[in-house]
Amino acid sequence: MRVGAARVDITPPLGMAMDGYEARASGATGVHDPLHVRALVVEGADGTTVALVVADLLQVLPRLQGEVAAEIEARTGITRERLQLVGTHTHSGPDLGRPSDAEQAIGDRMVEAVESAWRARQDAVAAVGVGRVEGIGANRRPDGGPVDDRVTVTRFDALDGSPIATHVNYGCHPTTLGPDNTLYSADYPGVLCRIVDEAVGGVTIFSTGPQGDVNPGGYSPEGSMVGVVVPWRTFESAERYGRALADVTLDVRAALAPDGGRVGPHPFERGGHKLPDAHSPTVGVLRVGVPPALQLRGPRRLCQLRVGEPRQLSDGLGRVPRVRVGRVP
Repeated sequence: MRVGAARVDITPPLGMAMDGYEARASGATGVHDPLHVRALVVEGADGTTVALVVADLLQVLPRLQGEVAAEIEARTGITRERLQLVGTHTHSGPDLGRPSDAEQAIGDRMVEAVESAWRARQDAVAAVGVGRVEGIGANRRPDGGPVDDRVTVTRFDALDGSPIATHVNYGCHPTTLGPDNTLYSADYPGVLCRIVDEAVGGVTIFSTGPQGDVNPGGYSPEGSMVGVVVPWRTFESAERYGRALADVTLDVRAALAPDGGRVGPHPFERGGHKLPDAHSPTVGVLRVGVPPALQLRGPRRLCQLRVGEPRQLSDGLGRVPRVRVGRVP
């Protein structure tokens, strides 16, 4: 196996409309943290080559995908069916709904990232593990719903042990920041990537897992549509979420042996990480089996306390406080 990775800045000009919330009153007024495209290229023993390309955008629309894919195939030979072009789903990036010079520039940088990763391929080994994080994702449905707290981590190392890339997958909308934000930001995935890049080296690539109705804190999407400002949807919260995910990532990565074996306890046995209680004033999760006093009789039981957004914060669109006790499916 040969692996290469690359990261390229795609931060667009100020003044562009931002994607994600129609309630925004203006275009981008500044840059809180830069936006990037990150590419991972993997070549199998038979020469089959695939590429994962993740950009700090709401999405990569079909028009841009087609243009980028054609150029990537021309430069690297990687065909469209072996290329995944996706956005992290940050709601603090540019709106690329219409053709523009900015869209063309971002497309060119996507191609640049893939070509750089392709040219950087080297013999490599990989290992994958799963950790868990609590206190970030919450289901926004009125009656609650499932939340997947798993954080899947794959490390790719050169044969000399130097890091090439770390891939992290976690299912939660990167929408910490609300419609009142007019600064470009990669949201919590950008924090995660920055910290892991600094701690490990190589290129950290975050892909958003099945996110469904899971968002940071379980805020009301209807409130976002009309511009409701929720106090905890801040850059400080995004930093906390990203750091919590980075902690899990680094722990899981360190527990993996890149030759396919493992050292230390299996990530499933590590118990996960929990954010400080102050991370959100409205959501708390109690996991049975941690404090003995909270355990319920019977197998596979969960006691979950969920408190919705206070009505005064959501203009009547929020959820009422509720307590749910039931059996884990």
